[in-house]
Amino acid sequence: MLAEVEKHKGILFSKLSNVATNNIKKKTWDGICTEMNSSNTHHKRSVEEIRKKWTTNMSSAKQKVSHNRREARKTGGGPPPEEIFSMEDQVVGIIGDTPIDGIDGGIDTASFTETSMDFRCRHILQEEAPTLSRRIRARRSCKAGGKPYRLTSTLYRVKPGKGGLRMILRPKHASFPSVCPPTYTVLPPNEGLKLKICKNKPVLAEGYRLLNLDLLRKHILQITLHVIQCPKVCDMKDIEPLKLFFDERNLGLASVMFAECQGCHKQFKFTSSPMLSNDMFDVNVRGVWGSMVTGDGGAQLGETMATFSCPSISSNSFTKIETEISKWWLDTLQEDILAAGIEERNLAIDRNDFFQGVPAITVICDGGWSKRAHKHTYNAFI
Repeated sequence: MLAEVEKHKGILFSKLSNVATNNIKKKTWDGICTEMNSSNTHHKRSVEEIRKKWTTNMSSAKQKVSHNRREARKTGGGPPPEEIFSMEDQVVGIIGDTPIDGIDGGIDTASFTETSMDFRCRHILQEEAPTLSRRIRARRSCKAGGKPYRLTSTLYRVKPGKGGLRMILRPKHASFPSVCPPTYTVLPPNEGLKLKICKNKPVLAEGYRLLNLDLLRKHILQITLHVIQCPKVCDMKDIEPLKLFFDERNLGLASVMFAECQGCHKQFKFTSSPMLSNDMFDVNVRGVWGSMVTGDGGAQLGETMATFSCPSISSNSFTKIETEISKWWLDTLQEDILAAGIEERNLAIDRNDFFQGVPAITVICDGGWSKRAHKHTYNAFI
């Protein structure tokens, strides 16, 4: 067993990466088990038994080596330290300084957890990771920035023919399963099995928003027709027939609002700006365009919108839209420059103005001779 473990220690005791994953480590242990059972035909061992035997030998060897080191540091007389056998020395040489995770029954064990997700048509199931010690859970929760939760999911609605999938995901605390934080909504995936999760939370309509009048007219017409025809709303008294809340996602100058009927609880989605062909909101593109032509940037736009209590465009979105607009400008400028060159060429031919058989075009430019440094003659002709 020691020979096989030492042969594959680069995979068994390395950090998780694209090369060394939980599945690869599990397959490596399966290969070690197969190799040992092929050489020993009297007793067949399972993978769990082999890993348990390795864990026990590793723990006892490390304890013995640590005890000998402490005894060697002491001064004065006393009995000599226990002799370290070759097998124990080989075990310590294999693991080296690899940390051991988990404490199970007082013996350190290396933990190998594996979580898989199975997507099906009527439900989504996420397997829960094996139980860890309280110390490991606390350390991992501190690194993740929150408490250890596990996600369970229940199907909420399936739209036939559209492939849309909406469900309720309630994070449950391991110690307080009755606590239910706000509901999460899963939107239809765009590619394969990738899911986009956003948090829907009722937000008061505060501040100002930029609205497209055409979309606003269509939305008001749709809601009005529903409220008139909803029988439950007609029976309600002293209660607002609609409840308005916003999507908390940062969409820049655009907003996504939801109006929920308090009678039948039907929701109407309203977007304040139309979408362009490149999956960008029209109002965001116009805002970045105006900032570019006036010499401002994302920070100036954010300060301006803050005075209106209106959300602004994030720096990443501003840069993305700015790059896209620059491509549009480049294409337009190239077309204008080529068209102007063709026009000047035709005018030169009409004037019979040639230079060595080539139509001559007069070009006027403005330049300057600037200094770029004070040490050497770092001159720049512009």
